[in-house]
Amino acid sequence: MAVKTALLALALAVVTGSASAQDDRADKLDEIKERGRVEIAVYDSFPPWSYKAESGGYTGIDVDIAKALGDKLGVSTTINAFPADESMGDDIRNMVWKGHYIGRKPADAMLHVGMAPSFQAENDQATFLGAYYNETMGFVYDAERFGADVDSPLALAGNKIGVQLDTLGDFYLTSAFQGQLRDDVEHFKSVPEAMRAFNKGELAGVMAPLGELRGAVNMLENENIDIRQVQLTGLYQNDWDVGLAIKAGNPELAQALGEAMTELRDSGRLEEIFNDYGVPYRSPTGPESAQSTAGR
Repeated sequence: MAVKTALLALALAVVTGSASAQDDRADKLDEIKERGRVEIAVYDSFPPWSYKAESGGYTGIDVDIAKALGDKLGVSTTINAFPADESMGDDIRNMVWKGHYIGRKPADAMLHVGMAPSFQAENDQATFLGAYYNETMGFVYDAERFGADVDSPLALAGNKIGVQLDTLGDFYLTSAFQGQLRDDVEHFKSVPEAMRAFNKGELAGVMAPLGELRGAVNMLENENIDIRQVQLTGLYQNDWDVGLAIKAGNPELAQALGEAMTELRDSGRLEEIFNDYGVPYRSPTGPESAQSTAGR
């Protein structure tokens, strides 16, 4: 009995010690300042947000925002580009708070995360902050061929429309309008791949998030392309904010990054970054726009 009591006491001491150590753990901001570098995760093949340039390094809106945040923190920035997993929840787990089973460690922060309250509640191991853009769906089409008054993908019925496989655009076009466009949908691995096919005249249009389309059109420089924003009839939400995520329990880092994002917005630097990639800036609409959520 004495042995069992001693073991129980030892177990309680270990648990209590671990909890105390966790409570006393330094905020991540201290570690970043000490090493002089912040590591920020971005998607690895996601133009115009983050993608590999011809020079071999990564470029894009999110890459430039990451570097600007590092400057605001007074440290250098390391870009951690990673491939998307099956869901954004998986990406948050792999890159923000736990790490990937193959050995990839979490970064200090991750850009381009969804800011929906329900998504945040499902991923409570992370703190979400600093919304910096409002995304919505759009579609591009050949204005010379179809005219300048097209306001719905339905006007392209009977012609091939490109979408990235297993995305909102794919779901919408194969199910909306009583399925009238289902046979017209052409699937691609990525939006840039669809846009290349469009530029060759193989498609009548492409449907994807507006930011991706704006960036792709800017790269193509095709005067016959027109872009329209799409209201997705029948869906609960037509637009969504994107922002930052960090591991929960780091209020000082959350505060610092939130303030840095606010400064980038208020100074006009954020809008300049978007303009550099041909993407008109759309201010986030949620209550946490470019604000810190420290203390969540």
